[in-house]
Amino acid sequence: MDYIGEPVSVQPAAAPPKAEYGHETVLLVEDEAKLRGLARQSLEGQGYTVIEAGDGIEAMQQAQAHRGPIHLLLTDVIMPGMNGRELAGQLAPRRPEMRVLYMSGYTENAIGHNGMLDEGINLLQKPFTLAAMKAKVREVLDTPHPQELEMARHTQLRTAREKISTPFRAERFTLQLPLRYRALGDPDWHEGTTENISRSGVLFRAEEMVQPNVQLEISLVLPAEIAGLASAEVICRGEVVRAMAPEQPWVSPALAAKILQYHFQHGSHVPEA
Repeated sequence: MDYIGEPVSVQPAAAPPKAEYGHETVLLVEDEAKLRGLARQSLEGQGYTVIEAGDGIEAMQQAQAHRGPIHLLLTDVIMPGMNGRELAGQLAPRRPEMRVLYMSGYTENAIGHNGMLDEGINLLQKPFTLAAMKAKVREVLDTPHPQELEMARHTQLRTAREKISTPFRAERFTLQLPLRYRALGDPDWHEGTTENISRSGVLFRAEEMVQPNVQLEISLVLPAEIAGLASAEVICRGEVVRAMAPEQPWVSPALAAKILQYHFQHGSHVPEA
């Protein structure tokens, strides 16, 4: 098996897995023309679009001239003039979508500190086989970009906040939950139990009949399955739309109330129609 690049004492222990075909654009920066040509031919054969440069200055010019995205910077570390780390530092702010894979036959001190690679640094140790290079390129491209991870984290946080700030979901839940209710302006609370609950309304058993169109203040604690991350207390303003007298004297009357507004620790909300 032939290896390309500067000789070092460390040799790959095992053959890498076969790389999948790609479609991304790779900026290949290597001052050794033969190695650069072999790498380009191999990557293009794998389906990638390759832009090549012999040093950092040329790479900067190529990146500036290229209109489309550059998905990966594949660069040697030690080059005349601008080194690989300096090149990546110059390009990264202008190409936030770009991942970086360094090639080096030197120790990790060339791109790390105290012999250790910094977190997020990808290194292809020379000498390497073309198969190993293609596999490493695919691995780096398939690894979520820090920017993508940050966007995913913000999306998860936003979704969690929406769940908390919107305690009623569109679906209806059949749950028996204790609640308190009172007519607006009435100082005395009454006890009740929900039969079912949704984002737009609640059906509950009450202590006494209440006439339709009467507006109520309703207080209850929503379980996590409705509130989102954790159980939470919500204060609702609702309007009785239906009052059902009990069929048996020992059964409490049922009230159906439309939710007009609810107040939660994150603010007041008007339910969607």
